[in-house]
Amino acid sequence: MSCRYKDQCPNYSAQCKSPMQDFSCCVSFLVAAYENEKRRMTPNEYQRLAMRTCNIPHEQKQDMLMHSVLGLASEAGEVAGIFQKKYQGHKIDPEHLEKEIGDCLWMIAEACTALGWKMETVMQTNIEKLKARYPNGFEPERSLYRRAGDD
Repeated sequence: MSCRYKDQCPNYSAQCKSPMQDFSCCVSFLVAAYENEKRRMTPNEYQRLAMRTCNIPHEQKQDMLMHSVLGLASEAGEVAGIFQKKYQGHKIDPEHLEKEIGDCLWMIAEACTALGWKMETVMQTNIEKLKARYPNGFEPERSLYRRAGDD
C-alpha cells in the first residue's frame, strides 16, 4: 500500500509505503497544503462568527463554559480517532481532519466567550509564557526542570 499523497508530498520517502508508517512527516505536509487554501481571518473575528451558532444563551456563562470543556474533550477524541483508525488500515482524510480540528477551535472560542476573553489575547498570553519558558526555543532541560509556578 502506497501513500496517496506521494506525488505531492515533499517528505515522501520509501518508509511511507506501509499503512503502519510513522505519519509525523505527513502532518507538516497537511498543514502546509491546507494553510493557503482558506481565507485569512483574525482569531477575534473567528470567535465572533463562531458564536453566532452557539446554542447556550450568552448570559449562562457557567453552562457555556461546561459545554465548551466537554465539547473540546469530545472533539479532541474525534481527532485522535482519525489517527487511531490508521492502524486499522484507514487512510487519514485531511479534509475530515481539518473539520474536526475546526470543531476543537469552535469549542475553544466558546470557552473564551464564556470567560469574557478574546482569543487573540489568550494566544498572545500563551506566546509570552512560552517565550519566557523557552527564550531560545524548546530545550528539553527547561521542560523537565521548570521554575516554581511555571504552569
